[in-house]
Amino acid sequence: INILILFVGLCFLVATSCQRTKRAAEKAALPFSGTDTAQVDIVLAGMSLDEKIGQLILWDAPMHDSLSQQLVFQNAKSGLIGGVLMRNIHLAEYIYAMDILRRMSKLPLFFATNQKVALNNQFTGLTNFPSPVAIAAIDSAQLQAFLEKKFVTDCKALGINLTLNLN
Repeated sequence: INILILFVGLCFLVATSCQRTKRAAEKAALPFSGTDTAQVDIVLAGMSLDEKIGQLILWDAPMHDSLSQQLVFQNAKSGLIGGVLMRNIHLAEYIYAMDILRRMSKLPLFFATNQKVALNNQFTGLTNFPSPVAIAAIDSAQLQAFLEKKFVTDCKALGINLTLNLN
């Protein structure tokens, strides 16, 4: 009988917690409500189906040789990619490629990282940071806050606006 009472109590709790009040529903704002979508509609109307699908693609771009780089640049210029993750290149090459991609692409691209602690590990020629697990093991809230602030500052400085978890 105790199990039955527990089950009924649990059902009551679930049923009452899932109901929204009318007042809460009235206060909720729809995402992008009040936004003028006319410009978006114009851009979408001018895009081919390939370009629309391309905007959904974030490419782990091969940047190891000039032929691979040209392919990335061509796809950006054609609107066939929506973003890129460039890694294992020197920081100067990254900045140069990012500048070219920004100027070539029809629409703004997303630039991504797969790093969680520091952008140093994304580029060659820079001092590598320890893995996120090793850094998390350090018992220092001050160090954690410093690294978090550094990561965000570095992402802003390089124009990286997307962090991916590819592991």
